[in-house]
Amino acid sequence: MEYGEFKEEIRKALEEFYGESAEVELAEPLKNNGKRHDAVIIRKKSGGSTAPFIYLEEFYQMYRDGGMDIEGCVRGIALSNEEGRCQPQAEEFFGRLLEWRFVRRKVYPALVSTEKNKELLAGLVSGRMLDLSVIYIIRHSTGGGALCSVKITRGMMDVYKIDEGQLHEQAMDNMKKDGYGFCELSDYIREKAAVDGGPGKEKPNGPEAGKMYVLRNRAGVYGAAGIG
Repeated sequence: MEYGEFKEEIRKALEEFYGESAEVELAEPLKNNGKRHDAVIIRKKSGGSTAPFIYLEEFYQMYRDGGMDIEGCVRGIALSNEEGRCQPQAEEFFGRLLEWRFVRRKVYPALVSTEKNKELLAGLVSGRMLDLSVIYIIRHSTGGGALCSVKITRGMMDVYKIDEGQLHEQAMDNMKKDGYGFCELSDYIREKAAVDGGPGKEKPNGPEAGKMYVLRNRAGVYGAAGIG
């Protein structure tokens, strides 16, 4: 089965699986660097206003390799959907996303490639910095160490009734308290390998060890913004 047929079969199978309790939609969300990925959204008609994107490429790979049939893919997608649904504190966050008094302490700058994000930047509040663009995100802890972030659009600014200068000033004030520091690239890679299930034990040897660094913050997201 070709990929296009697979997506349509998955959509139909999910609609049958959920019946009248949910709406199933195929989507291609735009990510950083102009990348789009095929996904499915399952919006339950009761219990929560938000739903995660469940990306389909990995499920198709498993289907094509014979490791999972359509029924297995549906069960896997349904499980991923339940695991990815927002906890109550995240539901509150998304429900108050357009309240400036609520989100102002959660606003931070972030850096993205200007060249690779032209389509994304068209709808966002942004400024230029060399060959990069400064955008603004609302960052929120959802509990258990998990973070979610939302990019601030021009439409959101109309609701907030503030100008871009005020937004930038607030983001920079928040960033000052964000705990920035440098980490050796080799240490960062070992740390990530350990978290992701790799060995992460032996320190790399060679002339480049200890000469490259990663700028990061306590949250571990969009740390490059600290160069501003």
